Amino acid sequence: MTITKVLNDSTLTDTEKLATIETIVSKARASYGNTELEIAEPVVSVVSGVLELSELSEEDKLALCKSEVQSIKETVRSLENDYDGIVVEKEIERCIALSPFFTNINKKSEVSQYI
Repeated sequence: MTITKVLNDSTLTDTEKLATIETIVSKARASYGNTELEIAEPVVSVVSGVLELSELSEEDKLALCKSEVQSIKETVRSLENDYDGIVVEKEIERCIALSPFFTNINKKSEVSQYI
């Protein structure tokens, strides 16, 4: 199953979608060879300021995933136009394996035990 299919699957809960995406990202990272590399969790601009990705709701994380998928598609499409012989699947794998959003998508917030 692809990330796009997971995001569009109405039978899955948000929690299931995030877990499935995490599995897909783990597979891409293993294939790319950077599973041991820790990629910093990104901060996201919100109405009230900035929050770490882990502090967002599951719904907001999934919205960011949709945006990240679109960004990866545009990046790979641009590379494909610029370089002959590019292996699209490998470029998509690289983008996913290095994405701070995807590599930290299911990280839980540890801000406080109270909030």
